[in-house]
Parts: sequence; C-alpha cells; structure tokens
Amino acid sequence: MAANLLIADQQFIDSVECLGRTHKIVDRLTVRHEILVGELTAITAPYLGVSDDMAKTMGIAARLHDIGKIAIPQTILHKQGPLTEDERQQVHAHASYGAEILSISDNPLYQFAAEIAQHHHEHMDGTGYPHGLQGNEIPLAARIVAVCDTYEALRSPRSYKSALSHEQALEILTCGDDRVSPNSFDEKVLKAFCDIEDVLEAAYNAHVAAEA
Repeated sequence: MAANLLIADQQFIDSVECLGRTHKIVDRLTVRHEILVGELTAITAPYLGVSDDMAKTMGIAARLHDIGKIAIPQTILHKQGPLTEDERQQVHAHASYGAEILSISDNPLYQFAAEIAQHHHEHMDGTGYPHGLQGNEIPLAARIVAVCDTYEALRSPRSYKSALSHEQALEILTCGDDRVSPNSFDEKVLKAFCDIEDVLEAAYNAHVAAEA
C-alpha cells in the first residue's frame, strides 16, 4: 500500500471516533489503550521516515487496531487467571475480526486500518499471528503499532497484572521477559522508539494526567 499518499479526511476521522465510542460502551479499558497506542504511533512514525501527514493518519488508523476485541467475550478479555488454549485462540481471533470489520469499504484509509488490525500481532521472527508473517512481509505501520501496543500494555494495569513504570516497560521491550521477546519487533522501530523514549514518556504521562 502506498502509505505515504494517505491523508485522513474528516469522514474517516469521524468513523474512527464513532467506532471508538461504540467499543467504549462495551470495553472502556481497551478503548483507552487504543487511543494511547494511536498517539504513540503518530509520534514514533516520523522517526522512521514517515511523512508528518502520514504519521497522523497512521496514528488515527492505529486507534482501531483492537476493534476486533468487541467480538471477544469480556469474561475472557479481562480474566484474572491464565487463559485456556481455547480462550487464547479466541483472543487471537481479534486481529482477523478487526480486519473483517474495517474491510467494509474499498476506501484506502479503511484498508490501511484493516491492515494494521490484521497484522499488529505478527512477529519479525515469524512466531506471531494470525498468518505467521516475518520480516518485511509485515507492513511498516503494523510493525510500529506492535512496539507501541506492547509498551502501552506494559504501562497499564490489567486484570492479571499491575502497571509497570516507563523504565520497566523499556527494559522488557529491549531485553524481554516470560511474555515478550525483542525478536518479535523490528529492530529499527524499536531503536527509534528507544531513541525518543523521553518524548513518548512525556506524551503518555500527559494523556494519563488529562484523564485524572
């Protein structure tokens, strides 16, 4: 996709807001996550050669990366204990559900958002889902969202874990833990993210402060 030619128009922006408000009725925490990932994506993208206009579009489209979770039972999404294999597969299906929802139109903006939703859990080493893509088979936007998505998930409290600090999140992104491997991420994207980590931390903290 000729991503650098995409500029979000008001109709697309309104659609993203409408879908976000719909999803918020079902799952407020996931929508908060989506908005933050969108902001972090828009900030990071220019440091990877993405034009400013395209970075804004990417950030808007990234707000829908988890829209497919609207189809996953809340009892599974916010389960406190470990997921069963069947429950894990249901969660994994959110990527394809999201792509299906966003493929309603041939408009390139919707197709771009669908591409992000479909591929943001693919890993550079081929161990991700839903298609096991690797390396440059994964669209750049999805590679950027993957890092921002993981960072925000680490920073925020979940039913199964407490929130981590900025420093702890960066440590896991770069060194890994029992759930996250640096091999999942594009090295250039991760480096760009770490190079501007102070900017990203400030943006994240400002959003959280505005919510209070």
